[in-house]
Amino acid sequence: MRKRTGFWIWSATALAVYTGLMAFLSIRNHDLYQTFGWDLGFFDQLMWQAARGNLNFVSTIGDINLLGDHFQPVLYLLTPLYWIWDDVRILLIAQTFLVTAAVIPLYIIAKKKLHSEFVSISVCISYLVFSGTQFTITNEFHQSAFIPLLLSLGFYWMELGKILRGLFTFVSLLLVKEESALLLMALGIMYSIKFRKGPTLRRKAGPLLILVGAIGFFLLIRAVIPAISSQSRYIHYGYGSLGETPADIMVSVVRDPLAGIKTLIEPKIKLEQIGASIISFGGLPLLSPVSLIPVFQNYAVRFLDDRNIHRWLDNNHYSAPLGPLLAYGTILVFGRMPSFRLGGYLLLISLGMAIFLRLPVFSLFKSQLYFTPQWAKDIDSIVKLVPLDASVATNNSVFPHLSHRDKVYLLPEIKDAEYVVLDLEDGPNKYSPLDYRRTILLSERLESEFWDKFAVSGKSVIFRRPKGL
Repeated sequence: MRKRTGFWIWSATALAVYTGLMAFLSIRNHDLYQTFGWDLGFFDQLMWQAARGNLNFVSTIGDINLLGDHFQPVLYLLTPLYWIWDDVRILLIAQTFLVTAAVIPLYIIAKKKLHSEFVSISVCISYLVFSGTQFTITNEFHQSAFIPLLLSLGFYWMELGKILRGLFTFVSLLLVKEESALLLMALGIMYSIKFRKGPTLRRKAGPLLILVGAIGFFLLIRAVIPAISSQSRYIHYGYGSLGETPADIMVSVVRDPLAGIKTLIEPKIKLEQIGASIISFGGLPLLSPVSLIPVFQNYAVRFLDDRNIHRWLDNNHYSAPLGPLLAYGTILVFGRMPSFRLGGYLLLISLGMAIFLRLPVFSLFKSQLYFTPQWAKDIDSIVKLVPLDASVATNNSVFPHLSHRDKVYLLPEIKDAEYVVLDLEDGPNKYSPLDYRRTILLSERLESEFWDKFAVSGKSVIFRRPKGL
């Protein structure tokens, strides 16, 4: 009994340390102005307003309300956190906790099926160091942070034979994002194959998920979101060469299947992403083909979109479902051939891939993470001078540091802003949708229009609107 208690204490401590370190990494990224208006500032402004009772606030970046961007009512669950700490960093901490907490049901599933502490822990470590897991934590903030926990809880209930609880958990993915309906359909296909025998409810679980996913997807994008959206339409249509809508894509693929296949596998970076993900789990998920159905669904949705090519890569929140899906597939493989050596192999490969891919956790060993450059100190001092009730326009990297207000605009929009805050130290993505040159020109234009230089610190400056302008 004492040995068992010691194991749980050490395991809980290790998980808490990992969670704390990843939260620290996310916060340092923010402190060093590596978070942006899209997406952290956008979510922060909306959820801060919701915490104050304004549930349908329309963000001043994009003119979108919370349920008109994606169908994501689950985010309202996080708004009470602002009552505890009224700071954007609370979202980064919550996101870290949600993603790492998914490892707990995964461990219980593994222990139940594999009867081996070491192999179960190997699977859990593989999940925690996986690229999709780490980038979901460190890629600003997104609603996708809920997906790993809901998936792993759904798998847990299904493995325990609590089918109704499992179905309820999986269907709750619809509250995270409308695209999760397609994941539901893929899970439904997987369980239709996996649960071919047994009690009636067990056999019907797969078809029910397919049906709910299909109906849910088209209802959300065609009726629910347009009815709720401040723009009265679904704003995420447009997938590139295959068409504007999901229906267009289906028609294009049916008419020219080869074009659809080509879009899925070219350029080669797409296959490289799939390969890297599966190799990160030692290639073991390949031995459980049925568990790969939702994995390939995730990649298919991302790869068919050749307009937003950043979705192809695993270094963002779009890969959030992959960690629990691949970990679950690995557990199923181990269930057929449990082996201490195989657990060691998985651990070695997972850690090796994390090192090879230079994943975010290794930033903790870089000295620059702990050094605050002078330009960052300059903009810190400037931001503090902006009155809390003032309307502001600012560049992309400063936006989430000023998003706790009713009106904050992303340059080049200025509108009725009383202040314009500029960080003129060049850097990646700092000025999107502008670039550095055009931001300098904007600064010069403000001076020519006699905006007051309210404060200057290094290359950081606050302009104040002159009276009468």
